[in-house]
Amino acid sequence: MFMFSAGAALFCSALAQYLTTRDVELASEILCWVILPALIQLKNRYGTTGTTSNTLLVKTPSAVASTRAWLFALGLAAACWYRAEEHIVVLFPGLTPILLLSGVVPAASLMTDSKLFWPPVTAPWSSGLIAVLSCLVLVSSSGTRLPSLAVCVVVVALLYGGYLSISRPAVVVDRDAGDHGGQEGPDDAAEGAQVEDVAMPLAFRILPLLTVVACARMLTSKELKVALVKTVVAGFAKALNWFFTLKTIRQSSWCSASTIGTFAITSARTPSLGDRSFYLHAASNLVASLLALGQTIHMIPKGAGPRSRLWVLGVLPLKPLLENTLYQYPVEVLTRTAEAKFDAMLARQSRTYSAAVLEYRRRYNMEPPPGFEAWYSYAVARASPIIDEFDMIHEAIAPFWKMSGKKVREAMGEASGAAGADLWRCMFKGQTGETSCNHPHRGGTHIQETFGRWLGGLAGKLPDVEFLVNHLDEPRVLLPGPETANDQSIRLTNIARRPIWDTLTRSCSREVSSASSGIQGASVDINTHDLCQHPEYRDMHGMAMSPCSFILVDGPVPVLTTGTLTTGGDVLFPSPVYGEYGDEGFVYNDTRDVEWGQKRNNLYWAGSSTGAYAGDDGWNRYHRHRFVALAQGLESGREHWYLRRGRDGLFHRVASSSLNRDLFDVAFTAIIQCRHDLCESQREYFDVRLRADKDVALGSKLVFDIDGNGISGRFVKLLTSHSAVLKQTMLREWHDERLAAWVHYLPVSQGLGELPELVSWLRGTEEGRRRARLVAERGREWAMRAMRHEDRGLYVYRLMLELARIQDPERQAT
Repeated sequence: MFMFSAGAALFCSALAQYLTTRDVELASEILCWVILPALIQLKNRYGTTGTTSNTLLVKTPSAVASTRAWLFALGLAAACWYRAEEHIVVLFPGLTPILLLSGVVPAASLMTDSKLFWPPVTAPWSSGLIAVLSCLVLVSSSGTRLPSLAVCVVVVALLYGGYLSISRPAVVVDRDAGDHGGQEGPDDAAEGAQVEDVAMPLAFRILPLLTVVACARMLTSKELKVALVKTVVAGFAKALNWFFTLKTIRQSSWCSASTIGTFAITSARTPSLGDRSFYLHAASNLVASLLALGQTIHMIPKGAGPRSRLWVLGVLPLKPLLENTLYQYPVEVLTRTAEAKFDAMLARQSRTYSAAVLEYRRRYNMEPPPGFEAWYSYAVARASPIIDEFDMIHEAIAPFWKMSGKKVREAMGEASGAAGADLWRCMFKGQTGETSCNHPHRGGTHIQETFGRWLGGLAGKLPDVEFLVNHLDEPRVLLPGPETANDQSIRLTNIARRPIWDTLTRSCSREVSSASSGIQGASVDINTHDLCQHPEYRDMHGMAMSPCSFILVDGPVPVLTTGTLTTGGDVLFPSPVYGEYGDEGFVYNDTRDVEWGQKRNNLYWAGSSTGAYAGDDGWNRYHRHRFVALAQGLESGREHWYLRRGRDGLFHRVASSSLNRDLFDVAFTAIIQCRHDLCESQREYFDVRLRADKDVALGSKLVFDIDGNGISGRFVKLLTSHSAVLKQTMLREWHDERLAAWVHYLPVSQGLGELPELVSWLRGTEEGRRRARLVAERGREWAMRAMRHEDRGLYVYRLMLELARIQDPERQAT
């Protein structure tokens, strides 16, 4: 019976760890301690009690017992709160050696004589080494930062105090002797106590504390999400875990609770596939889980049964590894990895101003700019889920630290005053909160009004700031090559309507590493935007082949642009068409959308032939033209590849010239930006349709987003809709750090080779349709939470703080 309890405890703990995510951690834990007493009552009423101990934990003195139970409850509530924030208590393995050093060990008569595992695994010194290894593995794979580790130390200390207090010797009474005498209890208070003797008092103390924690999170803008089915399943698994763990502890030691917990954490943990050290982390997790399993087995008392059977549980750590690598459809593999990375990013966001300052210093090795505390308060007041992910701002600003503030202002004046610069020069007045913008020859107030809406309420919170805004669709500034790295002169060159790949990639090194794209590769650690890693983009994107307009600013000038290249030096800001000054076609209107079940089961896109200027016969290689040609089946003889599961259970590529045209509803609605004869050639080649209402796309389950001359202005609208977005781009935008490909949208490579298979899977399989709907829901939910007008304004506010600092006339070059 004891062997069954130990095995069930190990299995249920791993299952609970696998099922529980941060969003249901608190709710499932509360449910667990509601279910656990009910399980005990059912067991007492309908089950068998097994071997009855001849001792009973006496609850006198009651104050002592009550205090011990409250200490344990406090430790458990703290751990639950931490898991809700960080998912796992990465230093939990350290409990085992600390408890052993504190004398929490099984009685000598109970120690195993197992020869199946190295005997000293439960010695304090060897347990310490195992704990160090396990903690390092968990910290490394989780990316836990120093402030979080400091909190984790406190949580583990509270758990240690709780475990130690409840495992101390207690006054016990012999059942046969009645009240005639007492004797000192066993080394572990759990020994000799029935499960109900321990669980029932704990439940009545843990539940109030967990309720307080849950309420506190809700009051601090931490919404307590309750996914009912997920919560119930996770809560029941946790209740079974505690039920069998307490039964195991009864004849073993509270050290068993820590080794069982360590086994659960390490066995359910799967490192990111995108991690370059994936195989090392996977092997380390496996070793750590097997060591924890061996420690648990070594604590099993003599005569309990054939301990070797418990080693079967050693296959549990292989499950998440195998399901994430071999037998799942590649998109599911990529999605799991992306979800883990995104969840980790959210979990590590600073929760206090002090933490935000420390994180700023850690990332950028400098103090935050003046006004940072007001910015933090502004972000918290607007419930921003993102506090720390602004690396792109720092990367864009970094080159200007080599210039004095006075020199930065001179460079801005020189660039904006140059003939043909096509830049808006704007000024924010800190005292009044007003923004004014002017252009040498263009009219309109859309730039001024856009920044006015973002910054209008910041009078007194920002100093005066001057900034330049790009009027063109294409980016403007490129990083200097090695030969001009120290050149601070400003030059403007019109390089439009010609091949410019060599200019775009002049800052790249000659060495190019291989990179996978789309769902063809097994790795998700790729940067499909990176021009230096993708020389094939030379003949794939219109901007590289023949940009419609591209006035290059050569030299260090901070120019605000809505989209830039990985080799660019532009400073990113949110596009006005996303809401602040966009026409109705680019702004999402919920009344024009339809629910998922009412949408057409296809991929939709319609638009004009922007993206380049067609001045020669190379137009059929521009990015938009290639996409429409593929979707309309115009490339005769082209072979497409598809994935099919083989007899070995793995997916294999097969080639076919067939393309299901019903998968796509794609067309050009206008042929523009081309020489007259080439425009006619394109109209003859493509099935060009009449212009359609821009909300027609919302009638399809799958919608496509693709670059034009610059970024696509439709993206945020599509992301906010009830449709799943497939996106192809070569440009970076302000929101890249807060969006997760495969979670909020489905990325498509520049080559488009995976598109027929991807759309076939999303449209034609139950698994694919489920994934498409989930991407649509998550993208919409996140867009409404992290890409609102308030979030764009918050980004621009922080950008202005950085711009104000680098252009401060009193600042010297560093």
